[in-house]
Amino acid sequence: ERRTRLKSAVRKVGVGFTYEYDFGDSWRLDIVIESILSPEPKGRYPRCVDGRRSGPPEDSGGPYGYADYLEALADPKHERHQEMLDWRGPFDPEDFSIDRVNKALRRAFGLTRKGTPGSSRRHSALTPEVEAEIRRMLEL
Repeated sequence: ERRTRLKSAVRKVGVGFTYEYDFGDSWRLDIVIESILSPEPKGRYPRCVDGRRSGPPEDSGGPYGYADYLEALADPKHERHQEMLDWRGPFDPEDFSIDRVNKALRRAFGLTRKGTPGSSRRHSALTPEVEAEIRRMLEL
């Protein structure tokens, strides 16, 4: 494992790298920098500017466990369908809300509505582990 700050690793468009989250479940993400935007004077950061699909539920068993989970949810006749519903309830893997992600980021980083540090840290959609990793990567 090598520690590299995100800002030193992604200095130009087209740079790609693999990020592994949760070594136990082996979530590996291939990330390619598509553009680097100049900060807006009144912008709030960190900020999500685009996205798609819902993140998998915590502890869903890595890529293979998540695939099994989605298969069971999609098929009411699947032997584990009810178990998966009882575990987490209904889940739409296609759901994505940029507003919800940005609210979670503001809460995770303790930002008030004006984008300044404050006491708005309530319930975050990000797990404590993900929050810590984002903070480490952004060197906050």
